[in-house]
Amino acid sequence: MLTQVNWERVGSVVSAVGSPMFGRELYKLVNDTFLVDEVTIFSFTETIESLQSPQEIIVESYCDRRQESARDLARAYISGDYKIDPNIRNKISDDFLSVYVTSPDNLIDDTYRSRYYESIKITSELIMLGRCDGYLYYISFYRAGSQSGFGEHEIEAVKSMADFMLKTLLLHKKLARCGRHVSQNSSVEQHSLSINLARAHMREVLLSDPSRLSPREAEVCASIMLGYSTIAISMNCQIASNTVATHRKRAYAKLGISSQNELFSRYFKTVNAFLQCQGGCSMLQAPH
Repeated sequence: MLTQVNWERVGSVVSAVGSPMFGRELYKLVNDTFLVDEVTIFSFTETIESLQSPQEIIVESYCDRRQESARDLARAYISGDYKIDPNIRNKISDDFLSVYVTSPDNLIDDTYRSRYYESIKITSELIMLGRCDGYLYYISFYRAGSQSGFGEHEIEAVKSMADFMLKTLLLHKKLARCGRHVSQNSSVEQHSLSINLARAHMREVLLSDPSRLSPREAEVCASIMLGYSTIAISMNCQIASNTVATHRKRAYAKLGISSQNELFSRYFKTVNAFLQCQGGCSMLQAPH
């Protein structure tokens, strides 16, 4: 029986893109799909000669105490330990995606194994190496203590989420970069801005779909993906609830879908082509 991705959490992940809550929401999505104690994500800029020093994107764990240890290790990793990471040295290929399981027993380097696995009782690691827009994303899911190791079910679940994760990470990097220009806003204002940016992005992606949604239909669908209820969409768009339902029905008919999960699937199929046609932060301006 395959591990099922909890797509109901996708809206929360996307609405947090570009905000400090992005890592926590992504951790929740993964942990609801298959249990993990920790998630780390680094991005490398690839050159012809080698990988450059990585950037930390996410370090999340199930408790504050463990997260402190994980962040300390992440800093040491970025400072230079990435150069001796066997998972990077031995597994990089020209493939778009690589997903596999490893454990401390597979590591020859005693120092690296002791620091990054045994010191925090890691027993199993599920790794995804994926390329997107000139970056190599190094995503690790960890289990510790007495938990069973990762298996084929979890590997298949990660593969099914791979495209979503890579494209969302790319969008997160772009939004975070644009967000530096508005860093003086309060946390509430930042969260509101992130939601508006995410909704604007989704709307533009859906409008680029061959199904030819109307602007209002795309707006309603974008709001649905962000987890808004019919009443909330009605208030935000200043239209009646029945009108929201009508726009949703017409949009679903045009897209050939019948559920929110199918809407997510259709969006992530369309977003690939959309992102390839866009550059910089031009697509990420907050709506007027």
